[in-house]
Amino acid sequence: GKYTKYPVSTVAKIFVTLDVAGLGNPLDLACSGAVINTGGGFGQNDVVATAAHCLNNGLPGARNAYATNVLVCPSYNANGVNPHVGCWEAHNQLVTPAWLPPVLNLLSKWEQDVGCIVTKNHNTDGTLGHIGDAVGMLDVDYDRPYWNPRFPYPFDQDGYPPVVYFNFSYPANPPFPGHHLITSVGPGWYTLDYGGIPSALSTVKFMGNDATSGADGGPWIVGYEHATAGYPDIDGRDRTDPLAFPAMPALAGINSHRRPLGAILCPPSSFFCDQEIASPQITTFFTKPLFDQCQGVANTN
Repeated sequence: GKYTKYPVSTVAKIFVTLDVAGLGNPLDLACSGAVINTGGGFGQNDVVATAAHCLNNGLPGARNAYATNVLVCPSYNANGVNPHVGCWEAHNQLVTPAWLPPVLNLLSKWEQDVGCIVTKNHNTDGTLGHIGDAVGMLDVDYDRPYWNPRFPYPFDQDGYPPVVYFNFSYPANPPFPGHHLITSVGPGWYTLDYGGIPSALSTVKFMGNDATSGADGGPWIVGYEHATAGYPDIDGRDRTDPLAFPAMPALAGINSHRRPLGAILCPPSSFFCDQEIASPQITTFFTKPLFDQCQGVANTN
């Protein structure tokens, strides 16, 4: 039952078939994602945010391929598909333009590793309608300030950075089984600019997380609170308390990739590059047009 409590209920295990290498040998893969509110409560509630690389292989020319057999299963658990919720098939899927060839360089596209799935307007067995109506939705927290040790935002009285993310996903490689929803909690440690996209808004941010393959696309949530009552403030700090704005728990990041080249490029501020995961910045400039496009498709669904 705990997987069906909002906002955890918005997190989904996603199954896809994708020709990763572009050689005509598609693989059955798993990712994670979250149902989001893109239209401020207007329009059909059928949009799921995930990583672009879960939906498109990012290769050039004839080798480029989108995923097929996309299935979104919220509240997936140790027994598999939750019979009280079910799964939704994809009606359409989109990724950021920067993910698609030609790319400026091999690393820069990871700064825009964001995709969205427009689900069909009912689950596979027809017992539930729009996915957002069935499981709830996360707001989208665009342009959230990130903590950077060189340019710190104001710390609280104990010296902690002000932004804490709750990271949810379904990692499927050992030691994780693929059916447990794994959570990590922490601040954004630092950011990197891979170059190629001329904007300070196009960077990636990192947080501590040791999840394995299958965690890709999982949400970084801010403003997280319990389904019936906010977590009691037992530590005298407000870093994990619900936000005044956005009005609901919100998506502020998406699991994308591990640190490139391992610890070789590990900055002095980090000690565990192999236990860090990156997310593109969720911005009104780069991300919102994609989510708005998905919402437009959903409104015709």
